[in-house]
Amino acid sequence: MRQLLCFLLAAATSSAILAQGRGPGAIEYKTVPGALASLKAKKGTTVSVRDGYTVIDDKAADAVWWFVPPGHPAYPAVVRRSAVLKDGKAGVALATLCRSGKRACDQLVAEFEQRDPQVAGEVRPKGYDARGVPLSEVEVERLGEDAYRLTLTSFTSKTVTAGQQELQARAQQLCGARSVDFGKYEFKLVESFRDSGKDRGHFLLKQELACGGADMAAPASKP
Repeated sequence: MRQLLCFLLAAATSSAILAQGRGPGAIEYKTVPGALASLKAKKGTTVSVRDGYTVIDDKAADAVWWFVPPGHPAYPAVVRRSAVLKDGKAGVALATLCRSGKRACDQLVAEFEQRDPQVAGEVRPKGYDARGVPLSEVEVERLGEDAYRLTLTSFTSKTVTAGQQELQARAQQLCGARSVDFGKYEFKLVESFRDSGKDRGHFLLKQELACGGADMAAPASKP
C-alpha cells in the first residue's frame, strides 16, 4: 500500500511538493474499500459520480474524495482534495491512497495536478473564496431608529463605490422593502508588508445609512 501527499497552492498549478509516508495530512484509512464505506456512512456527506469516479463531498471537513473507477490503471485508489492554508494563502492538499505500482500511482497524482485549473475552488478553507482571497466582513452598528453604521473590511474593493456595492445587499436586508440612503462615510486603504515582499492589504469602509429616507447629514469623506 502506498500513500502520497502533495500541496497545491490555488495560484500555482504547475508544480507540487510530494511526500511519502503517514505524516500529517496522510489519509487515515488503511484500505480503499474501508474509506469508501466509512465516508458513505458518515453523516453529512454527499455521493455523486463524475467522469466515472465515485465522488464523496465531506463539507464538514472541507474535503472531496475521488474514488478511482474499475479499469483505471491505479484501481483501487482514492484521491482526497482538502482545503488548507499555508503562509497565509489558501490552497489544496492532495493526498492519495494507492495500492497499484509506482508508475500508476504517479500517473494518478499527475492527472489530478492537471485537473486543478478546472476544479479550482472545489474545496477551500472557510472564509476564503475560490481564488483564495479572504471573504469580506461586515459589522453592523445601530445608530437609531432606521439608522445604521456598517463597517466593511474588504480584500477585493479598493474604492468607496466598490465598497458601497459590497454593502448594498446587507443594507437592503436591514431596510427590507424601504429605500436605502447612504450617508456619511469614512474609509482607508491598508497595505501590509512582509519580509518576503508585499502582502495582501485590505480596504476599510465605515458607511452610515438610513432606511426609508430618514434625515441624515450630507455625505462627507475622511481620508
